[in-house]
Amino acid sequence: MREQAVPVGPGPRIVQAVLGVALGGTYVLASGILGIQAEAARSGATVNLRNELTAITDPGTPIPQLAAAALIGAVVWFVVTAGRRREVRIARVLGFALASLALIAWALVVEESQEFGGPPWAPGYLGWVQVGGQYGGVHLLTVLTVASLWLPRGSSDSASSVAQTASQSSRTSQAPSSS
Repeated sequence: MREQAVPVGPGPRIVQAVLGVALGGTYVLASGILGIQAEAARSGATVNLRNELTAITDPGTPIPQLAAAALIGAVVWFVVTAGRRREVRIARVLGFALASLALIAWALVVEESQEFGGPPWAPGYLGWVQVGGQYGGVHLLTVLTVASLWLPRGSSDSASSVAQTASQSSRTSQAPSSS
C-alpha cells in the first residue's frame, strides 16, 4: 500500500531556501579563504584572514587546504541535496544556487584594490568573494547541485516494489508455456 504525499506548506520551504542561501554563501567564502591560503602556501607565504602577508616560508603544496576544500564541498553537496521531499529539496537547492551565482557574479566585478606588486586578491572578505567566486570547484558544485534536481530519488517503498516486480517476473518466466 502506497502512502499519499502530504503537501508541504510555505514555512518549511522558506526555511530550507534560507538554509540553502546560507550554505551557498558560506561555501563560496570558505572556498575563497582556502584558495587564498593555498595560493599563499604555493608561493611560500603565510597570510592571515585579512589576506595580509604575515610570514615568508618555503613554497609547498597546499595539501591541507586542498583536502579541506574537498571535504567542505562534499559536506555541502550532501546537505544541500539530501532529503526525499522534492519541494523542500528544490527550495534548498535554489537558495544555494541563488547565493552561489550571486557571489560568482560579484567576484567577476570585484576590482583589485591593491597597488601594483601587491597580492593578487583584495583585502578581507572582498578577497574571499573574489577568489571563491572564481574557484572552479564552486562553479562545478553549483552546476551539479542544480542538476541534482533532475536526478531520480528513491522512495521509501521503492525497494519493496522492485522486489515485488522481480518476484512477479520470475513467476511469469517459470510458468509453463502453452505450445
